[in-house]
Amino acid sequence: MIRAGLARVLALLATIVRVVCSVIGALIVIHAVFVFFEANPSNVLVQFTAGIRDNFGWFTKNLFTPKDPKIAQAINDVLAGLIWVVVGSLASKLILRFAPAAPPKATRKEEAPRAAPVRQAPPSQQPPETPRAQEEPTPEPVREPEPVPGSEPDAEPSGNARHQARATARREDADAARDEAGEKAGDKAQA
Repeated sequence: MIRAGLARVLALLATIVRVVCSVIGALIVIHAVFVFFEANPSNVLVQFTAGIRDNFGWFTKNLFTPKDPKIAQAINDVLAGLIWVVVGSLASKLILRFAPAAPPKATRKEEAPRAAPVRQAPPSQQPPETPRAQEEPTPEPVREPEPVPGSEPDAEPSGNARHQARATARREDADAARDEAGEKAGDKAQA
């Protein structure tokens, strides 16, 4: 339970890191678009994105210096935004690597899905049963499993062979019970 809680906390932390870094990167790229299209520098939105770029994208200022200063600033801003997105994604993956693995499904305590209840028609609406012809069922021969080369001939039968033998016995019991019920129904119909 503690491991599951820790895994959830670390997953939440990784998501927060990825989202915050992506938002910072996006705001820096928006500033690059404002610069490239020569937006009004006295606009509040342009000033806000310039402040984000100055605080979080300072490491790429004057990295590239082409002749046109507008293109230089736009390239440097886009590069800073891209670095923020990549670093945020890598940091998120690193955090998730430290998260403990979830327990296997076999150990989780989950309820099995419940089947829907079967509705039966009232006896007045059920079709009458037709009596079956009185015939003896032919028993299916029980096949012995073929011996595996290199195994002992007196060894205990494998789990699969035991399972097949039990299934055959259950089928035979069900057939016998059905035949008995058919005989009783036939006797009542004749009387």
